[in-house]
Amino acid sequence: MFPPCFYRGKGFLSIKSMSISLLLVLLLASCYSPVTFSANASYSHSNSPPIYEASENVDDVPEIFSNEEKLQDWLDSLKALEIPAGIPVDIYPVRETMAIDLWPGLYFLEEVEVYRPLIEDLHVQGIKYMIYRSFYGVTDVNYTYLCEYYPGFNAENAGFIDLDGNPWVVGYDPYGTPIFRASTNRPYWQSFLINSTKLAIDAGVDAVVFDVGFGHYPPSELNFDPDSIKGFREFLAEKYTSEELASKFNISDISTFDFGQYLRDLGYNASSLRDALTQGASLGDYADLLWSEWCEFHLKVLVEFYKRLYTEVKEYAQSKGRNFYIFSNIYHGLDPWYNILYLINYVDGIYAEIFFDDLQYPSRTPATVYRVAYSLGRHYIPMTSPPENSELYPLYIAELFACGSWTGGTKNYTSYLLFVNSHPELFSKGQDGEIGLVYSLASSENHSSFEGAFYLLSDIQRSFDVIVFGDNKWFNESLTLNDLLKYRAILLPNTGYLTDKQVELLLNYAEQGGILIGIGSVGTRNETGEFVNSETRTTFVGLFNGGVVSYGSGKVISWTSDIALQYLLQRNVTLLEEFENRLSEVFSPEIVTNFNNNVTILQYWDPESDSMIFHFLNRESDSKSCVIIPQYDVSFKFTLRPELDDVPLEIRFYSPDEYFGGVELTYSSDPNGYVEVTIPKVHIWGVLRVEAKKKAAQEDLVI
Repeated sequence: MFPPCFYRGKGFLSIKSMSISLLLVLLLASCYSPVTFSANASYSHSNSPPIYEASENVDDVPEIFSNEEKLQDWLDSLKALEIPAGIPVDIYPVRETMAIDLWPGLYFLEEVEVYRPLIEDLHVQGIKYMIYRSFYGVTDVNYTYLCEYYPGFNAENAGFIDLDGNPWVVGYDPYGTPIFRASTNRPYWQSFLINSTKLAIDAGVDAVVFDVGFGHYPPSELNFDPDSIKGFREFLAEKYTSEELASKFNISDISTFDFGQYLRDLGYNASSLRDALTQGASLGDYADLLWSEWCEFHLKVLVEFYKRLYTEVKEYAQSKGRNFYIFSNIYHGLDPWYNILYLINYVDGIYAEIFFDDLQYPSRTPATVYRVAYSLGRHYIPMTSPPENSELYPLYIAELFACGSWTGGTKNYTSYLLFVNSHPELFSKGQDGEIGLVYSLASSENHSSFEGAFYLLSDIQRSFDVIVFGDNKWFNESLTLNDLLKYRAILLPNTGYLTDKQVELLLNYAEQGGILIGIGSVGTRNETGEFVNSETRTTFVGLFNGGVVSYGSGKVISWTSDIALQYLLQRNVTLLEEFENRLSEVFSPEIVTNFNNNVTILQYWDPESDSMIFHFLNRESDSKSCVIIPQYDVSFKFTLRPELDDVPLEIRFYSPDEYFGGVELTYSSDPNGYVEVTIPKVHIWGVLRVEAKKKAAQEDLVI
C-alpha cells in the first residue's frame, strides 16, 4: 500500500498547501509557456456523493508553439514507453514522463482552479499527471471539512461494518473526526470515487491509480455492511431456485435472509469468525457453502464496479475531448484469489507491489505476470524493486522493459532509462516466440505449474509467448485458429480445466500440423470443473498419455506427471535435459546458443520495419554477492522469418553497458537454415536487431 494520509489545516486547501509531489515536479521541470485546458461542470454537495453533469463547453487549446499538435498527441495517449515516477527523477538527462502524485487531494470543486495551472505547467513540458486514490478511504484531506462538505460521507453510508455492527475506525483527524475504512461494496463510496475522479479530470489530471485495487475481495476483511447483506440476498435469489436454496443451504425464505445474522446465530462474532477463517476451521456444513457463495458475490460486486468506473470515467473524459487512463494496484497474482485477469479488462495498466525478497529474485521472477499482462496489451509498473545497491536492480529494469512493462522511476542506472528512450525501435513490439505457453484462468489453481513451465522454456532457451485462455465467466478470450497456427508448438502446463471451445481449437491446431505439449492433467474437465462425456473431449484427453502420438498432421508430446511443478520446486538439471531432449526429438529449436541456461531470450517482431528483435537477460549471478556474471563471445544461431529470407541482412547488437549505440555484427549462414552471429558480451542486458540491409544512397550524377 501507499503511505497513509497526513492532514492539512482546517478549511479549504490553499496554494501554499498544494500537493508536495506536484510542487517538487514543477520545481525540477523546465519552465515554458503554459497550454491552457479548462472545462465547465456543475457540481452539488448535499447528503449524497458529489454529483457530476457532463458539459460540452471545453475551451480550445491555444496555438502557442509550432509543435503543439505533437505535444497534445503525446499528452493524450499512453506511449509504448513511459517513465512514471512518484518522486521527481532529476538526474540529467532522464526525467519522468508521468508524475505520480501520492498525496493529491482534489476532492472539492474549489480545488480545480488551484490545481489546473500547475498541471498545465507539467503538460507544456510533456509530463502527464497521475493522481492516487485508495479504495479504502480518502487520503491527504482535512477529514472534518470533507464530512462537512459532503454530509452523506459517513460510515453509515460508505463504511466497512464488521459482524458486530461496528465501523472500522482507523484513527481520528486533529479535530476529532473519526477516520473510517470505506467499503467498495457500498454504492455511496463507489459513486464518490467515480465523481471525485471526474473532478480531477476537470483539473487536467491525465490518469489515476487506485490502491488496494481488490477492495474487499476476497472478504477476508469480514465486512457485513447493509448493502452487502442486501446484495448477497439478491445474488442468491437470482442464482438459485427456492427449492435449491432450501436443499443446498437450508434457507427457507430468501426474502428475509441475513447472512450476518445467520453467522451470529451460529455463535460467531467479529473476532471468533476471523479466528475460525484464519485457522481454516469449518464454519458448519451449510455455512461453508454459503461462505463460498459470499466470496463469489464480493468478486461479482467488484467486477461490476470496475466496469462502471472504467466506463463512466472514460466517457466523461471523452466528453471533454480528452483521454484518461486508469491504473490499479491489483497485485501480481495468477492464483484463484487475487487474479489480475478478473479486472484486467477494466484497467489500462497495473501499478502494484512485488516483494522481490520473498520471490528470491532472480531465481524466481515476476516476469510471469509481466508477460501475461503484456500479452493482453497492458503494462505492469512495480512500485517496489530489488535493492538499488546491487546488480539485481539493473536486471530488474532490463527485465521490465524487455517484457513490455515500465519502471516506476529510478535514482540509479539512469543510463538504462536513457537506453530505452534512445532506442524505441527495440521495445514494445509484437510477441514472436516459437512456442505458445498457455496460462489458463479456469486452471488457475495450478498456477505454479504455469510458472514452472515458464522456467522450463526459459532455461532451455526456447523462445515463447504467453497465450491466455479464459474461463467463460470472469475473463473471455477470442482466440482463433490462426492465432495458434503462428506457433510451432503450444504448451499446456497442467491445464486440467478447459472449455469445449478451447478443446476444439487445440484439436484443430494439431490436425493442421501444430504440436501440442501437455504436462500433467490436460483438459480432463470443463471450465466449471465438471467431467465432460463427449467424443471430442475423450479424443482430446486420450492424446496426453505420456508419450508422443500423432494427430492429423500434427503431434502430441506429453508427461502424465507434473514436471513443471517439479522443476519450479527443485530446478533439477536432469529433468531439464530430459524435457529439452524430448522436444528436440520432435521439432528442432529455432534458436541454438551456448549462452548459460540462466540467460533468458525474448523474441519480438516489428512489422513496420520487418525486423526481428531478441532480448537477452542475464540472470547468472553469485548467490551471495548478487553480482551478475557476464557472458562473453557467445555463439547465437537463429532461423529467419520468411520476410527476411534471401536478402542481405544488417544485424546490430545493443547494450546499455558497452554498446549503447549498437555495433554491427558479421554473420554467416549454415546448411540447416540458421544464421549465426557472435555476441561479444552480455553483462546484464543485450538486444539483437535483425533487418534487411538498407541500400546505400546513390549520389546524383554531376555532368
